[in-house]
Amino acid sequence: MKSILKPALLLVAVSTISACAWQEGIRPKGTLSDADFAAIKPGTAEADVEYVVGKPILKTEFKRLEESVWDYRYMYGVLTYIAEIHFDAQGRMTRIEHYPDRCPLRAIPCR
Repeated sequence: MKSILKPALLLVAVSTISACAWQEGIRPKGTLSDADFAAIKPGTAEADVEYVVGKPILKTEFKRLEESVWDYRYMYGVLTYIAEIHFDAQGRMTRIEHYPDRCPLRAIPCR
């Protein structure tokens, strides 16, 4: 009985930890690159952006500016970068901004 219990507990623990490690649909920063974002052109719809690069790690709405911003993390060499994709009120991409992540170990990027 003890020989079956230990592997079962280990499996449950690993499953729980891995489920908490990343949200479904969000690509880990090691799988994204600047080339993924280069393929996205102004005027691209939100659904098409999500299809290309996955769900963002952070969505921010700016009601007065009639704009929303999606944040992604990606690796460039050994450095972590943030890509901010800006959308207008109609859900069309207007621009992308890239900058180094000041807090690469936090779950949500620093602003």
